[in-house]
Amino acid sequence: MSEKPQLHMTAREWWSRTDPPELRGWVAAVCVLVAFSIIALGIRAGTAWGAYEPPALYDQPAHGEQIIEKQSSDSKVADDVSRWYMQLVGGQTGLLVAPQYQLSSVKVADTKQLEKVPNNNYLFVQLDIMMRPRFASVTSLAEQQGCEEISGSSTNNMTCVFELEPKQNEYHVLQVMTYSDYWSMADPPKPKPTAPVLNGKNGYRVSTEKLEVTYDAGKTWVAVPDGVQRVLGDMNASTELWLEPSSYVITPQFTAFVGTERNSDGDGDDAELIYSWDCGKTWLTSRFGRGINAPTFISVVGDRIGVAYSFDAALTARGYVMVASTLTQLRADPQHAWQKIPQYTQYPTDLTLASWLNDTTVFVGKTDTLYMSSDTGATWQKIAVPQEPGLEKKLGFYPFDTPTRMWQENGKYYLAVGQGSDADYARDGKIMESVFSYNASDNSFTFVKEQPEPAATSAG
Repeated sequence: MSEKPQLHMTAREWWSRTDPPELRGWVAAVCVLVAFSIIALGIRAGTAWGAYEPPALYDQPAHGEQIIEKQSSDSKVADDVSRWYMQLVGGQTGLLVAPQYQLSSVKVADTKQLEKVPNNNYLFVQLDIMMRPRFASVTSLAEQQGCEEISGSSTNNMTCVFELEPKQNEYHVLQVMTYSDYWSMADPPKPKPTAPVLNGKNGYRVSTEKLEVTYDAGKTWVAVPDGVQRVLGDMNASTELWLEPSSYVITPQFTAFVGTERNSDGDGDDAELIYSWDCGKTWLTSRFGRGINAPTFISVVGDRIGVAYSFDAALTARGYVMVASTLTQLRADPQHAWQKIPQYTQYPTDLTLASWLNDTTVFVGKTDTLYMSSDTGATWQKIAVPQEPGLEKKLGFYPFDTPTRMWQENGKYYLAVGQGSDADYARDGKIMESVFSYNASDNSFTFVKEQPEPAATSAG
């Protein structure tokens, strides 16, 4: 009697009957191979994630220039920007992108070319973007890219405004900003108007449109060409329409300001002297070198002229260069007149004083610091910032720590010491400074008086 076939069996029983030893070996090998592949893929992904940097949307030293090619001679700039953005950011949907930057989808919902801003030849394009992050903990791409997040749930909607420098067949992306930042550039709040500043018959007045000088106590005014942009820089609500007394010279014989202007290479600004020999009828320029808009210092003593200007800024510190010449050299050869003056350190930062007393003697200072050279910068001597006797005991603190300017009056030299950026010592609502006379024979200072520090006066 034959054995009846077994209709029901366990998986283990089926495997033992149908799986020869050779097949088991192949299956084991495949499993090991798959495991190693998964491990290798994980290592590769981990390495890629650790080294991953999200794409830069604008020119940065670490990433180079961001260039948008024109699709055609008649293509719209907004369409070119949209296409470039999708090519650049669309790659963040890949699995080798670090998880905190991975997207499951990205879409440009709308494009718009915005109006140009005053005193600016660049183009502005707005993109409204919809992004869906792959993971809930994704980094805020709006914040990372300099854009503005306008809503957020499973989809991150954001608005980016791109500032573009047009070239022949391309655009350079200069920066990315929020629409609010663009609007503040397009229609910036106006600074408060200030009254003219006069020293006898000579002086200046400045508005958001013009920097002007006078030599007859304000009866007539002469404009400095592009003076506001070159001397004061970009206007905003916090711009003070006023100049520090140490930053200009105004006399009928010689008038001068320090300004900045885009250099011929188009890759930065140059610092320059803007000056006139004939009461503003003719204005000339003499360039020093690379510079930025920052507090500047001019001294004219006899035939000597000295200038200190900022050439660079790192974080919150500004580095300074000092140059000098003579008015005779400046008149004869303005483009080769300047000599660099060695300072007490190679590039001092955040100067508040740079003043020449004669052909060879110059003082340089900043908060809690004062140096003097009597040999045109060849050697420097550190001098203690003078203090008003008894004031610290009277107030419980000492406010005057920042030398600001030196001048000569009736044959004597004087030094003003102010309170710096944290000024809080005032009388009758006016911030005060202390004045000291200077004795050149022994480099000593003697307290003379307190007085209100120079400040802008509201117009009206």
